[in-house]
Amino acid sequence: MKIKVKLLFAFILISLIPLILIAVISLYSSQIALKNSIKKNFQNLAGEKARAISHIIKARIDETELLASTPAIREAVLKANMAYANKSKKEIQGSIELNDKVWIGNKGQTGIAKQILNNDISNVLTEYQNLDRGKYGEIFVTDREGATVAMTKTLSDYYQADETWWVYGFNNGAGGLFIDDRGYDMSIGALAMGIVVPIRNDGKVIGILKINYKVKEIIDIVSKSSASKTSITALARSQGDILAISGEGKERKLTNLEKQILTKKESGYIEELHEGRKTIHSYSPVDAVIFTRIPFTGEKKGISGEKWDPTIWYLFIDIEQSEAFAAVKSLRNLLIIIAIIVLSLVAGLALLVSKSISGPISALHMGTEIIGSGRLDYKIGIHAKDEIGQLANSFNKMTDDLKRITVSKYYVDNIIKSMSDILIVVNPDATIRTVNQATLNLLEYKEDELIGMPVNLVFTELEKAPEGELPESSVINDLIKKGVINGVEKTYLSKTGRKTPVLFSGSAMRDDKGEVLGIVCVASDITERKRSEEQLRLHRDNLEELVKKRTFEIEQINKSLQESVELFHTLADNAPVGIWRSDKAGGCIYINKRCSEIINLPLKQAKGDGWTKFIHPDDKSRVCKAWSASVKDNKPFVSEYRFLFPDGKSRWVYVQAAPERGAEGNIIGYVGTQTDITERKIAEEKLLKSNERLLHAEKLSAVGKLSASIAHEFNNPIFGIRNVLETVSAKESWTASDKAVREMVEMGIRECDRMADLIIKLRDFYRPSSGIVIPVNIKEIIEEVLLICKIELKNRKIILKTHYNSLPQIKAVPDQIKQVILNLIQNAGDAAPDTGGKLTITTEYVAPNALIHFKDNGSGISETDMKSIFEPFFTTKPEVKGTGLGLSICHGIINKHGGEIKVESQLGEETTFTISLPA
Repeated sequence: MKIKVKLLFAFILISLIPLILIAVISLYSSQIALKNSIKKNFQNLAGEKARAISHIIKARIDETELLASTPAIREAVLKANMAYANKSKKEIQGSIELNDKVWIGNKGQTGIAKQILNNDISNVLTEYQNLDRGKYGEIFVTDREGATVAMTKTLSDYYQADETWWVYGFNNGAGGLFIDDRGYDMSIGALAMGIVVPIRNDGKVIGILKINYKVKEIIDIVSKSSASKTSITALARSQGDILAISGEGKERKLTNLEKQILTKKESGYIEELHEGRKTIHSYSPVDAVIFTRIPFTGEKKGISGEKWDPTIWYLFIDIEQSEAFAAVKSLRNLLIIIAIIVLSLVAGLALLVSKSISGPISALHMGTEIIGSGRLDYKIGIHAKDEIGQLANSFNKMTDDLKRITVSKYYVDNIIKSMSDILIVVNPDATIRTVNQATLNLLEYKEDELIGMPVNLVFTELEKAPEGELPESSVINDLIKKGVINGVEKTYLSKTGRKTPVLFSGSAMRDDKGEVLGIVCVASDITERKRSEEQLRLHRDNLEELVKKRTFEIEQINKSLQESVELFHTLADNAPVGIWRSDKAGGCIYINKRCSEIINLPLKQAKGDGWTKFIHPDDKSRVCKAWSASVKDNKPFVSEYRFLFPDGKSRWVYVQAAPERGAEGNIIGYVGTQTDITERKIAEEKLLKSNERLLHAEKLSAVGKLSASIAHEFNNPIFGIRNVLETVSAKESWTASDKAVREMVEMGIRECDRMADLIIKLRDFYRPSSGIVIPVNIKEIIEEVLLICKIELKNRKIILKTHYNSLPQIKAVPDQIKQVILNLIQNAGDAAPDTGGKLTITTEYVAPNALIHFKDNGSGISETDMKSIFEPFFTTKPEVKGTGLGLSICHGIINKHGGEIKVESQLGEETTFTISLPA
């Protein structure tokens, strides 16, 4: 073994063994830390998705309970329950069973079904359903006995109390929440979930409301989410089946280990070999108890045949370990590369040291052989001042002495062929003239296989060039044109087809006349450099991080944390809800993209308490006080409030937050979600207004029905009495003593006529408007209205005074003018004090208009309310007294008649309404 080799091995063994041990230990500890961090991240991801599903279910429950508490639905159920008054349980059950039998037999095509489907409350539910058809399925309401009261489409049966969901919801009058995992609902053609809540009145359950929600939002969380290429997200039930799954895992089944997890209610992760793949499974339960129908044979209708089991939904995310631990693999590869680089540096240093010792000896040995072969022009290049240097100088002096008396017999080509770089000399006809040994080694040819061959045999760029010709784009042609090419990258092709990247330089040799004698091509093999560049390109980012860190362990842990943060930001910014974090003191430190969109603020403005500056003034005190209390007591925070934007618009949000705890269990801040509920609030407001209109319509309908009932019930007896009195009055033989009796009979006939006329006017007053304009007498219209109102005014201790000045007739629709006058009289009565009041009605003619003044001494109207009293749905009365439609309708009627209505008022003293109509 040569001295250089011995020195090299000794240096490597002494230097590298400790370095290798340190690298192995560092790699092992870094892999363990990084793997544990990755597993925890996937567990957190499963928990986030499970909480998102829980939030959707909670929102559905809240929405259903809100709808169940609306006055319109409550009044409709109370009205339906009144039908059972004074009836025995047997009678009630018999009637319901009969209706149910007819309903089922005719597949819902019955009179009662059509009546329920088209009643007012069913229309309200349908209008509510139409707010979002992609969200709602069937909505229906039952009374206390389980009979259907309202529905958005015809149900399969009339009686619902034999259904398990109804039994749970009613709970013997105690009431309860029931979530029905319906699976695929044929009636709406989608996966659905039924939310059942009791309808209460004064704390007592009076009926049941059920909404079948489409669960597309929940399915989308699962099916459209994928943490990576091989990860699969699945939503499973505790019965062991899968509800929804993402990506290419549509046929996936739960493993035995996952089925065991379904029996617990906890989050975590496991490692398992599944279908030949090493995987990581993270899991987390959904915070909701849902009931699921259990498949069986036999009768399936009602509680007699159905079996239900409480179900817990679990969110699973599994990913192949090869992908999950790709960072670990990259770390290992990176350390190997660094070890190779270090080894190369150490080997280079060892080689340099050994070469400094053995090099001069080898050079001296080679020099003696060359000189001995007859090359007397060769000089041994050793300039050391030691014994070897002195010996080299002696040899060089000897060759100089010999050179004076002899001639070298080697051609300069031998010098060229000994070059370490790849050398090819090409003739002007593009054939190879000379190659050196380095070229033969690289291209795997023998010398006689290349000499005289076309140069396109070597250059891959010339593979398609005809033999003996130079294409326009060839490197040889460029050399002839330019003369010199320096340091360009080319590719050489070997005999076996192996392609080698080289750094190419070349120059054209010319004679005195400028004719090309040949082309010299010199190249260096840059395969290793290319490979190193590729490796450096692949791992550049990781190397930059490693250089900045003091140890491999800290570098990898920080990198893992950074990736976790990036993963969190990626998930957070793609989450459908706003996500935010605060510090321990409650100051905002982070908001995701969706949160920024909702509150229309960047993080810079929202930081600290910056977000509170944009809370609606009406909500700010309440929200800040509640948030401060939650932070102080380390309790969860839940609230609904508005953000007010510079353009005057506001947006409702639903916010909930929970304390965030550190590794030691201490609270380090808060994590919360923020959901835009503006559309829900608008829908609620629309629903409330719809209910108000419904109640107003019901009141008017009731008055109309009462009028018709009075006319029907009183007319016949009155005309009967009148006929009897007329018969008595027609008696021919009246004595003088009977005169008083006869006068009383005639007075009775007149009173019957007056009562019949009153009934006709009352019926005509509430009859739907004809819309026909005719000449009318204002005084007569006022008297007809007062005929209806006098008793009520008297009962309220209101003194009525009228002053009629002479008025011409006006052209108007009589019943519409009556409606305006009645509304103004009723408003004056409502404004009067409980101890009584005064109402004065005055008419006068101020050409060309007829004026009617209604003056009361009530509570008056404030300046703020004066601006809005004619707007729809504005009212200063309590909810039970008005809907805010009266004055708006009056204003519209008077404007339509070409007149106007004005108001003057002093708060706390009096109010005067004046109607002006063209005469």
